[in-house]
Amino acid sequence: MARTDKNIEVVILSRCVALLKACGNACASPMASTVMIPEGTYALGQITIGGPCKAPINFIVQGTMKAPVDTSRFKAEAGWIAFQQIDQFTLFGGGVFYGQGKTVWGRKSPRSAYCNQLPINLRFNFITNSMVNDITSRDSKQFHINLLGCKNLTFYNIAISAPEESLNTDRWKSHWTFLRDQYHRFNHRNRR
Repeated sequence: MARTDKNIEVVILSRCVALLKACGNACASPMASTVMIPEGTYALGQITIGGPCKAPINFIVQGTMKAPVDTSRFKAEAGWIAFQQIDQFTLFGGGVFYGQGKTVWGRKSPRSAYCNQLPINLRFNFITNSMVNDITSRDSKQFHINLLGCKNLTFYNIAISAPEESLNTDRWKSHWTFLRDQYHRFNHRNRR
């Protein structure tokens, strides 16, 4: 269910469909749009939010997004939440992307190693002239953030939270992305 108010779509996540619809509306708008997820905890399955879009998009996450526990629900190498092919995109709001990694760390699977790659919390694919600010990636099943082919994408105030028993998930992974003047300041909560 989504409610529209002056180019701001407030998304109440009962399913991924509501979020996809709100993002599709924002992407199709000829004017700058905002999609907002309010405070609360929401279960969210694997989703790709993508363009190209007609105008800038603000994506405000104030709540906690929880990934599925069952890894069989993920397509191989697709990640949990992917943003792709968007120009002038802003993600902010103090929200948490909770990957529930603890549920799979140490678990073995009969699948091959290639097909059994655990999902990355957040993927940014071919994002340009954009900013990500004031979000937390918590307990990812694999890497927290993946960058692919991004240009002029700036990150500020990003908290990565991973406990001692995590599977080396406290880092970023980038492909075809030039990192210039990079400065990493991570908030490793629960680290000793």
